[in-house]
Amino acid sequence: MKKILLILNESSIPQQVIKRAMDIAKQTNSLLEAIFLNDTNGIDFGYPFPNDLYLLSDKVQGATKKENSKKLLASLAREFKDECIEQNIEYKIEIDRVVSMENLLKLSCFADLIIADSKSDSDEYDLKDLLADAHCPLLLVSKNAEPLEKIYVAYDGSASSMYALKMFSYIFPECKDFPLYLFQFGSQTNDRIPYIDEIKSWAGKHFTNIKFDLIAGDAKHDLAEHIRVGAEKAIIIMGSYSTSSIARLFIKSTSSYVIHQTNASLFITHQ
Repeated sequence: MKKILLILNESSIPQQVIKRAMDIAKQTNSLLEAIFLNDTNGIDFGYPFPNDLYLLSDKVQGATKKENSKKLLASLAREFKDECIEQNIEYKIEIDRVVSMENLLKLSCFADLIIADSKSDSDEYDLKDLLADAHCPLLLVSKNAEPLEKIYVAYDGSASSMYALKMFSYIFPECKDFPLYLFQFGSQTNDRIPYIDEIKSWAGKHFTNIKFDLIAGDAKHDLAEHIRVGAEKAIIIMGSYSTSSIARLFIKSTSSYVIHQTNASLFITHQ
């Protein structure tokens, strides 16, 4: 991997998201480009750099809101730069222009991975749209994320879900020995995981500890229940590309449900 986009909303920047991005960039010797979104319509200041809290001494309103927002962005960028230099991480920072959803999607064409807070929508972008239309894999990191220990694959028998697993294995080869649980969600009449022999043949060359499970029921609810315990140490792999609008809606619904019901991180990509 060579280039990672880190999307940060100034109003909510969990420390774990930044830490995970820097760890990945360092491990993979990648350029880490931070894009700070200037969300001036709803400043919450829930960011991890306490030395700038003096900016909150006065009420932020009226014409001062935009100016204080710019100061905060500059401070965040400075902290990010210093941390990258300290860890010897190649970095780039983008804070000077408004980044719209269209901008983000264009930038995703020129990146190997996007990393973002799993629960951070903003006035400038909607994660659900990014899930459906990004042109590179997307890693949504939970603010409660801990070092990764388990991998879950939401497999639906499609080429898209297998492609997502392939991309994960290529981007994160260091995870090959982690326990990997592949869930197939199907009907009561489907008692066999589609193409299981082919999956075993391929996955056995990329992962060393694989378990398979066929689950019939409410896919998004059952998936959340299966991974809820210890979810902060887990990542879920999902494919998201489909020409079917119904399938795309299902992916949005499932990913959103899992994000809000568990502490798991998500890896989502397209074919």
